Amino acid sequence: MKRAIAYILLVCLCIMACTGAAAAALKKGAKGEEVAEVQRQLIKLGLLSGSADGIYGDGTERAVKRFQRWLKDNGYADTPADGIVGDKTRAFLYDKEILEDIMTLEKGERGEDVSALQGRLYDLNFLEEDPDGVFGDVTEAAVRAFQQLMVDRGLKQTATGIADPDTRSTLNGDLSLWGIAAPMFFDEDNPLALTREYLYARSCILMDADTGEVLFEKEADKKMYPASTTKVMTAMIALNKLKLNQQVTIPKEAANVPSDSSLVPLTPGEQMSVRDLITSLMLRSGNDAANALAVLCSGSVEKFSALMNHHAGRLGMANTNFTNPHGYHSAEHYTTARDMARLVMESLRSQAFVDIITTRSYTMAATAKRKELTIKNNYGILDASSKYYVPGAFGIKTGYTGRAGYCYVGAARKDGRTLILVLFKSGRESTCKWVDARRLYAYGFAQTALSNAA
Repeated sequence: MKRAIAYILLVCLCIMACTGAAAAALKKGAKGEEVAEVQRQLIKLGLLSGSADGIYGDGTERAVKRFQRWLKDNGYADTPADGIVGDKTRAFLYDKEILEDIMTLEKGERGEDVSALQGRLYDLNFLEEDPDGVFGDVTEAAVRAFQQLMVDRGLKQTATGIADPDTRSTLNGDLSLWGIAAPMFFDEDNPLALTREYLYARSCILMDADTGEVLFEKEADKKMYPASTTKVMTAMIALNKLKLNQQVTIPKEAANVPSDSSLVPLTPGEQMSVRDLITSLMLRSGNDAANALAVLCSGSVEKFSALMNHHAGRLGMANTNFTNPHGYHSAEHYTTARDMARLVMESLRSQAFVDIITTRSYTMAATAKRKELTIKNNYGILDASSKYYVPGAFGIKTGYTGRAGYCYVGAARKDGRTLILVLFKSGRESTCKWVDARRLYAYGFAQTALSNAA
C-alpha cells in the first residue's frame, strides 16, 4: 500500500512538472504565507511546536527533517533528510493516508480525525459517549484506558492519553490477537461464546416469551431512550380501546408532529379503518398515526401519555415514563430493556397484535384524500436474501433518534420456543442492531438446544 501511494504521488509530481505547476522549494531563510502553511501542517502533525510565523528558521528545518526521516523509515520514499520542502516532500506532507499514519491527536484537538478515533474507541467499548469530534477529558481517559490495557498485555507503550501514531496503529489493528473482546472480533461459529463485550448495544435483554426467563442481559435496567419502539405501547392500547374494523376520521392533531418525523402520511379529515391506522403505525412508523390514535383513544396526546404510563405501571414497568405516543426524543421519555421486554411479553398474547406485526406487506384502502397505499416491512432480519436474515424472526419494531441510537424490539420462534429481544443504542450504523440480533438469537436457541439434549 505504501509503495502504491508513493508511486501515485510520484506520477502526480511528474504531471505537475510537465505542466509547469510545480511549486518552488522552500528552505531555511524563506518567508511568507507558503512557509506559514507548511508550518501549520507540521504543527498539526505534532512535528513542530509554537505558532506558524511564516519564517523558515531552525525549528522548521528540524521539523521537516524529522518528517523526511519518518517517510524513509516507514517505507514511503527514500527522501533525503535535507530539511528542504521540495515537490516530493510537499506532496507527502499533504497526503491523507500518510497523515493518518503520523498524526498525533491529543486533548484540545477537534475535527474528523478525532471523530474517527472516538468512533473506534466507542466500538471497542472504551468510550461510552457518542463521537462528537472534540478531544476532551472523556476521550483522553478512554485513550489512556486503552493504552494501559495494552501495557498490561505486554505491549511496550505508555499510557499518556495521547493518541500518537503507534497508539492509533494498534487501536485500528486486529486486537483479537491481544485477547480484546469487541463486536468486530466475535466468532459467529461459536454462539455460546457470546458475552456482553461482543455486542454493539449499550443495553439489551433476551427473554423467553412464555416463562419470562432471562437468557442474556446487558445493562437491562439502565434508563434508555426507546425512540419508535414506543409505538408497541401505542398499538397495544389502541387495540384495547378501538375495534379493528371501525372507521375513524383522522384528527387535526395528526399533523402536530415535528418536521423531521416519520410519516404514513395521513391527512386530517380523511377516513380509514383502525386496522389501516395501527398497521401503518407499526410498518410505516408514522408519528402522525401515533398522534391520531392517541386522540382517538383518549381525546388528547397528553391524556393518552398518562394512559400509557398507567398501563406501564400495571405491567410492572417501574423504570419507564412516556411523554408522547411516538417516541420522538424527550429527556423525560425513557424506559429500560427489561421493562420493554415485559411490554412485548404482554403484547404477544394478543393475536390481533401478532397478526399486525408479522405482516410483511399491507395495502391500505384508498381514501378521499389519497390513492391506495401499499406499505412494507423491510427489516433485514426478516429478509431471506439478506445476510442478516434470522429464520423464525418476526416483527416487531425498530426505532432511531440521534440520542436514542439504533433500537430494535423483536421476537423469534424456533423448536417450539419464542424469544423476545430488546436492543437499545446498538452501534453507530443501522446494521449493527441486526448483527447484535443474529448473535443473541443464535445464543438463545443454542441454549435451548443444549437444554433439549440434556
